[in-house]
Order: sequence, then C-alpha cells, then structure tokens
Amino acid sequence: MRLRKLAQQIANCKQCIERSASLISQAEHSLKENDHARFLQTAKNITERVSMATASSQVLIPEINLNDTFDTFALDFSREKKLLECLDYLT
Repeated sequence: MRLRKLAQQIANCKQCIERSASLISQAEHSLKENDHARFLQTAKNITERVSMATASSQVLIPEINLNDTFDTFALDFSREKKLLECLDYLT
C-alpha cells in the first residue's frame, strides 16, 4: 500500500515536471521571437499559463508518514559548520 501511494505521487510529480519543462521550453522559444507583436502576445499567454500552473501546483508532501522509516538516520553537519565558521567575509 505504501509503495503504491509513493509510486502514484512520483507519477504525479513526473507529470508536473513534464508540464513545467514544456512551459519553460515554450518560454525560451518565445524569447527568441523577433516580431515584437507576436512576442507580446506569446509572452501574455505564457504569463497566464505560469500563473495558472503556480496557482494549481501541488504541495509535494508525502501522503504517507515516513518518520518511522527514517528514525535510525541522523545527519552530522559539524564539518560543514566548521567550514562555514572559517569563512572570512569582506565587510
């Protein structure tokens, strides 16, 4: 059951990525448009599609509780913390 739910979420995310990639491709193509009137018309269409996609986008939160699965894992950021503390910023 858990694997089925995760597989469904992965499929939904892949569809979202494909739609976004298509929209990005269309936006890149329209940026190469030399005709100003056509560019403005296309840009308006893309802006509307981006707004609609953003408004209807899913929050990518797993539907199943994964906390039990990862209880035994821990992250150690002490090395990264030391590296960040050693950075000398110009002020």
